[in-house]
Amino acid sequence: PQLYSKLVKSKRAGEMLLQVALDLTTSAVDNTDDLIHKIMTSACDLVEADRCTFFLVDGDELVSKMAQGEGEIRIPIGTGLAGHVARTGEKINIQNAWDDHRFNR
Repeated sequence: PQLYSKLVKSKRAGEMLLQVALDLTTSAVDNTDDLIHKIMTSACDLVEADRCTFFLVDGDELVSKMAQGEGEIRIPIGTGLAGHVARTGEKINIQNAWDDHRFNR
């Protein structure tokens, strides 16, 4: 069952990546905001996350380009999980963000 589950998830990931690649090369997505939304929705589904946020660096801050369920979010680089990643370049994968001391509440 575990191997089958991994195979199904891998197949789904491949299909999502293919669809995003097709959207990049066709007129299916007309602007950057729509493309970011499509990529983030697919990524969020793929990792089975409750929500996803896409940040851009603006000077010393991170600014959300797409935050599900939120308006624009601005946080200083180095603050919270996203700020930590922006500062260090470290990849992190956290099962429960609330349990991490870097989580910006």
